[in-house]
Amino acid sequence: MLTRGFVAVIALAILGIYLATLQTIPNGSSDPYMIDVGETQVALNVWGTLHATGYPLYTILGNLLTPLPQIFRVNPAAAASLTSTFWSLLALIGFYLLLYRFTQRPVLAVSGTALLALMRSIWIHSIVAEVYSLSLAILIGLWLVALSESPLRLRILGLALLFGIGVAHHRAVAFGVLGLFFALLPQMYTERRRVWRILPGATLLFLVGFLPYFYLPLRANAKASWLYAEDVNTWDGFWFNFWGREADYLVTTPDSLQGWIDNFEGTLEILTRELTLPGLIIGIVCLLLAGRFSPHHKLYWLTVLSGLGFFVFAVSYHRAVLPEAIVMMFLPSVVVWVVLTVDWLYTHQDGYGLAGVVFMLVWAAALVPYSISFITKLTDDKTGLASIAAASSVPRVPLEQPVLMMSWGPRYFAASYSRLVTGENADLLMVDHNTDFAHLTAEGKTIYTEPDTLYGYPVAWWEQRVGKIYLTAAAPSLVRLSNAPRLVEISPEALQKPIEAGIWLAGTTVTCDEETVTLAVGWYAAQAPGRDLSVKVHLTRAESPVPLFQADKNAPVFGWRPTSSWVEGELVQDFYTLPRLPEGKQIILGMYEQLPEGTFANYGDTTLAVECP
Repeated sequence: MLTRGFVAVIALAILGIYLATLQTIPNGSSDPYMIDVGETQVALNVWGTLHATGYPLYTILGNLLTPLPQIFRVNPAAAASLTSTFWSLLALIGFYLLLYRFTQRPVLAVSGTALLALMRSIWIHSIVAEVYSLSLAILIGLWLVALSESPLRLRILGLALLFGIGVAHHRAVAFGVLGLFFALLPQMYTERRRVWRILPGATLLFLVGFLPYFYLPLRANAKASWLYAEDVNTWDGFWFNFWGREADYLVTTPDSLQGWIDNFEGTLEILTRELTLPGLIIGIVCLLLAGRFSPHHKLYWLTVLSGLGFFVFAVSYHRAVLPEAIVMMFLPSVVVWVVLTVDWLYTHQDGYGLAGVVFMLVWAAALVPYSISFITKLTDDKTGLASIAAASSVPRVPLEQPVLMMSWGPRYFAASYSRLVTGENADLLMVDHNTDFAHLTAEGKTIYTEPDTLYGYPVAWWEQRVGKIYLTAAAPSLVRLSNAPRLVEISPEALQKPIEAGIWLAGTTVTCDEETVTLAVGWYAAQAPGRDLSVKVHLTRAESPVPLFQADKNAPVFGWRPTSSWVEGELVQDFYTLPRLPEGKQIILGMYEQLPEGTFANYGDTTLAVECP
């Protein structure tokens, strides 16, 4: 009873850690771990399709699973993350059963499972919407079948079906085949005549794993709202997606000795991050000790050969996919070697084995503070929410026909989540950077984007596609791109204050929310300024001009609209965001420039009261 209670406590602790760190918001992180998470959050909620190679089985099962948590009012983003939690828990249960079967020590088995569960990549892929948790579950399933005591025929057929499912899901699963082959080899040799009769059926079962690929053209024909590739209902498009041809330039081996060395060192660096440096050394020692002393040779060699396959893949094709996701498939082998070594210690004296278990639990516990800040930084990234806010702030002016452009990636995925999943921006037309913008502007549509988009797609990029453009701010995180400046006639009496070089302050508004103070500014060019001025925005105390926070920009409109580009009669809208601080009672707004002698000249300083309710 005590043993069962211990196993239950460890299992609940793992589940609690996963749920406490689960990603529950639309992803905004651009970290390599997270680059495709937003896409998956959308696809798993609208029966969409994913990037090559498509991952149809994962998508189908994910769309079947995500509605279940939503019955209990779990939001769609968290529901998508929970699908990964489900697959990881399935993998961990299988891993526990595997360790228990060979050691007959539940405390040791659950300790090894906890150690695996809290390694960084396993943890991350258990709490975000990504495909690799299913890969892990399939791998553990393959090990269980290969090492089962079922008749050879059932094992071969079971492995063929599950291996086909695995390879269809992610091609890298194929690199674990050597360990599976070793587990069956002695009996296959003994019963080699029967094996030849089994192979035709096994081949058919292997191919069954690829049947989910019919999902891709079916969804394309149905005009699904989220399609990574709209041409998968054509032969060329289907095979291009199936083979992942768009990533062919990444699926290459190094072309020099230094390249191989770099890949090897990069793989070791990942292993070090996963295990810690002492953990990596312990893993190597246990690899040697388990091979020398453990009686469980079949399990040992299966994990060695399987792990070797994934290690070779990570070194050979280091850029083909996220290398951490491939190394993740190596980690169960390391834990098996550690468990087998501790199991051997038990055979000498229970105290030695118990000390090994305690060490494993301490190691697992140490991985929590080691990784948690890194992981929560990924899962709590609010950039996706900011992109949704930008989408929501696009002016809905029917005659203007607004279009929001975001580059394909996490920001686009987050805004699409708000459009297709939650429906809060369902009325908004969205496009990515591959769109024919000349055609859009010819139709009279107005393009909006986030300020950060202009780092990757600057004004020159836009002007190559649509001609001369004039930028103005449309909201605190939104830029309006127009082919013509906004020209108005305003008499000096109606303007708030002259600044410099023909620039006037036309109007200001200060608003507050719980966390920020937003300053909206209207600048007016009574004449073309002819030179560049920067903007000063200082949040200060009421009694002191010393800034508590500065939102200065080298140019208006988030730094993207130099005043030298303004034309006579143009009204330029601008926004500045500052933190809401209890002592921040006023904003000093003005313009400035650095003179040739190096000093700064300030122009038109205006004090604005911050009156937050």
